[in-house]
Amino acid sequence: MQPVVLPNTSLRKTMEVIGKSGFGIAIVIKEETEEVLGVISDGDIRRAILDGIRLEEDISQIYITDFIYATEDEPYSSLAEIMVEKSINQIPILDKQGHLVEVAIARKLLEDTKVKSISQLKIHDVKKVLIIGGAGYIGSHLSRILLDKGLSVRVFDKLVYGTEGIKELQVNPNFELISGDIRNLDEIMNAMFDVDAVVHLAAIVGDPASKLLPHEAIVINYVSSIAIASLCKYLQINRFIFASTCSVYGKTDDKLISEEGNLNPLSLYAVTKVETEKALKAMENQNFKPTILRFSTIYGLSERMRFDLAANIMTAHGYFNKKIKVFGGEQWRPFLHVYDAANAIVSVLTSPFSKIEGEIFNVGSNNQNFQIKDIALILKDLIPNLEIETTDEGDHRDYSVSFSKIEELLQFKPKHTLEEGIEEILETLKKGKYKDYRDKKYSNFLLLKSDGIEDVEKKITFE
Repeated sequence: MQPVVLPNTSLRKTMEVIGKSGFGIAIVIKEETEEVLGVISDGDIRRAILDGIRLEEDISQIYITDFIYATEDEPYSSLAEIMVEKSINQIPILDKQGHLVEVAIARKLLEDTKVKSISQLKIHDVKKVLIIGGAGYIGSHLSRILLDKGLSVRVFDKLVYGTEGIKELQVNPNFELISGDIRNLDEIMNAMFDVDAVVHLAAIVGDPASKLLPHEAIVINYVSSIAIASLCKYLQINRFIFASTCSVYGKTDDKLISEEGNLNPLSLYAVTKVETEKALKAMENQNFKPTILRFSTIYGLSERMRFDLAANIMTAHGYFNKKIKVFGGEQWRPFLHVYDAANAIVSVLTSPFSKIEGEIFNVGSNNQNFQIKDIALILKDLIPNLEIETTDEGDHRDYSVSFSKIEELLQFKPKHTLEEGIEEILETLKKGKYKDYRDKKYSNFLLLKSDGIEDVEKKITFE
């Protein structure tokens, strides 16, 4: 789709054209002759919105007439040099009559040395990503992956759990850290200004932590999430990814529950996610269709490590104490490595918008649905003389999940297995790291309330 609009096109419709084309800009043409008059970017429109111009008004006073362009016979190397020198990501290619031929993307010009002509260029519409909660368990992985792919990353985080997860990234010129609270809408809006996509990971995560601070959980997980989505909608940021959880299924008799299955939240944490999902679906319009990701139970190593997750804490207990306690054990859960969780977000960010707009995806793998007792059995094979104690106490949630949709639509398949993730943690523990795994910095719940460790073990979250 060529991103072409007329001067009397509304801001709302222009943003729709920009979003669907994926170029980040629209080319303004004269209706009678199709001569190119100027260009307008999503950033230009957001500036206009913040200046009080309504979405129904036209772009005639906003679009840029003094713009940089290239001719269709421009040498490949010369075109790339122009874009680097002028620090521009997209450039219209015009013929001798001033008509649009194509829009060139800087990154593809620089990366794809096999490109022989402008017509071979492929679009890449996401250049800068805002990760809300980007210093956390998943976000610290996601930041690294996106930076490695050449994207710019802005992290907005209250840094409740410190900067350990993203400390080394701060020397990267494509990385920016903003310390702030998601309840402060001024700060959030400023952070959103020039980004192409928003990934919302921030929350009071897990049942124990949400139960401990119910008021904060409702405000942060639900109210603030809706406010953030509303700002994205207002600023016409159509790629908005919301992190939800498979915990919304609660307890079900379905063998493999799909995204269309009944929701049965059994905790305040899950309820806040369900209600936010409902609100996001109600907010949808032609220009704003968020993507909701229901993550499996996460495990594995991260720069911002957590030992309040089922596989991680059981592995640490087994290694250091040679004894683990299994609460219940018959409950089914889907599992997912933290690296794969981050990669799933990357898959959504880099997929054509038509594949992900307004979609809900379970994130995980059909072959990683396990009963809690299975973690103990894996550990039994890896830790000699491990003692396993089983108790009737436990979490009432019980669900196994289907991940066929994300595999079929986005070709997403996790690269890690639960056993590999546990072995990875064990190897790290053997090297002497995380001897202080009981420290509150590794637990969302403990950091919020310095409670007795024995009490916390009964409240382990399986998120």
